[in-house]
Amino acid sequence: MESFKPNVLITGAGGYVGSYIRRYLYQHSIRFTSLVRNSFDSDFHDQLLLCDITSSVECKLKINLQDYTHIIHLASYNEGFEENYHEKAIDVNVKGTRNLLELYRNQRNKPVFIYFSTFHVYGVSQGEITEHIAANPKNDYSITHFFSEIYLKQLCHELGLNYIIFRLTNGYGVPFEKGINKWYLLLNDLILSAFRNKRITIKSNPAIKRDFISLNYVAKIIGNLLLKRNAIPLNEIYNLSGQNTLDINQIVYLIAREYKAFSGNEIEVEYLSTDRTNTPALNVSSEKLRQYITIDEKEENLPNSIKEMFNILKQL
Repeated sequence: MESFKPNVLITGAGGYVGSYIRRYLYQHSIRFTSLVRNSFDSDFHDQLLLCDITSSVECKLKINLQDYTHIIHLASYNEGFEENYHEKAIDVNVKGTRNLLELYRNQRNKPVFIYFSTFHVYGVSQGEITEHIAANPKNDYSITHFFSEIYLKQLCHELGLNYIIFRLTNGYGVPFEKGINKWYLLLNDLILSAFRNKRITIKSNPAIKRDFISLNYVAKIIGNLLLKRNAIPLNEIYNLSGQNTLDINQIVYLIAREYKAFSGNEIEVEYLSTDRTNTPALNVSSEKLRQYITIDEKEENLPNSIKEMFNILKQL
């Protein structure tokens, strides 16, 4: 019996999460097409498709669903600090998703639609967070992602498509491709500051807790899912978390420890906020997913990634 051979379309393939998924698929000889608005350089390319998903006309002209077994939809506008962010977020995160889903209308081949949403749709940052908790998004970033989730559920029945929604927590990993500027993310920014200034400045309550997940681990999950038919039940929502909750103090401790091992130097830590309120425990559970897919996580840990980031920065 011939083994299953996936062929994947990845939207937003040039982004931070996309770079890890592309690298994994390339290294494991899984066929994929990178859908992006603008061309980019990479050592991990298969096929490249230039398309603006906010244009329904372009989507219909350039994307042929007959070619694919899966669509991994990563494309989203996440730069919340930019002016008029809400307009761009609606255009890309909502309209772009709808345009892709409309391609399923009157098509015989219907690729499984894998959508990367965010755990921020829950609108909470404490307690046990499972998929049973009602969504309560509180900003443009989470609202637009939740809107896309609603579209998927609506059109699942109307268009006869199957989907998987992943609610991703805080992914970490080296931004290893030149075009990816994600050093402003919390963990990356603290590491960059330690490297450049031998100093870390904390502007908020250091007791705030966050869940972190390795992007290498995320890529392995996706690879496992693609290679095994019916790996997990379809038309479901899954938290994609590391179940690895740390507060900012713990993160700073790890960075300081790894920087000393890397350079022999101590770093100075400055706290600008006087708020030291202890925040409640946080656990973003991914047990629903892990009962179907198990990946060895021994090498995918935060200290190893911090070491790797310092080494990358030394080479820049």
